[in-house]
Amino acid sequence: MQVKRIKIFLASSIEELKETRNELARFVLGINNWMIDQSIYIQMELCEEMDNAVPYIRKQNEYNAFIKSANFIFCIFYNKVGSYTKEEFYTALEQFKQTGFPKIFTYFYQMPENSLSGEVRNMMDELDKKHNHFYSIYNNIDMLKLAILQQVTMFFDKLLILENSQVYIDYYQCMTITNIAAFSKNKDLLNKKAELNSLKERYQNLIQLFEKDKANKKLAEQVSRLAQKIDLVTREVSTIEQNTWKYLMDMQSKYCGRGYILERNVTKYR
Repeated sequence: MQVKRIKIFLASSIEELKETRNELARFVLGINNWMIDQSIYIQMELCEEMDNAVPYIRKQNEYNAFIKSANFIFCIFYNKVGSYTKEEFYTALEQFKQTGFPKIFTYFYQMPENSLSGEVRNMMDELDKKHNHFYSIYNNIDMLKLAILQQVTMFFDKLLILENSQVYIDYYQCMTITNIAAFSKNKDLLNKKAELNSLKERYQNLIQLFEKDKANKKLAEQVSRLAQKIDLVTREVSTIEQNTWKYLMDMQSKYCGRGYILERNVTKYR
């Protein structure tokens, strides 16, 4: 069977985000190890992996050639905007205008407003005002992993599922949502989870008492009511997670990689 291939280029400052690139590479390797049995392969190129035997100018030409043939490019910025990373973005942008590919995903690391460098501010303004290109803010590498996962699963028509705070491709468990801001900073979700944990703690204490006095009908009723309450709150937690998940997936598929987004949605998503 012929192997289906998706090509992704990861652009970022060489030194500043080296560990981020390495972790993403390990993440993709794990997915590949599972997907290869289905004749699917993710070819993700990092600038470090191109031919080191050629001068840098020629290497950049090599990167740009790969970008033009790629399906997706992820441009990640911390507190610097390297000239080569910027060139890679514009190479992708021009190719996208001509062919509709690669889809461009741009991420800036979340930093205090007064800590942003001038070059990062300028790049953000350039994307917003000159190109009307939507960029995302990330504060954890799991947001980048999720973005890659969604594009891969959409490309290969695979199902990306959230269940009990775990993300699955089909039946393969590949990551958790615990560190993703839309969930970790969701006040409604956090309050419900705190309520659920409190109920479970009360339940365990009540069960211990009931084990010592199983003939106690009052205790038995309390255990039953508490179990029902735990079931109700568990379903409420799941509902909040699923609604948040759906919103994230919709935002990614509708706006990220394409550009235009309404200002009210920018605030919600970022």
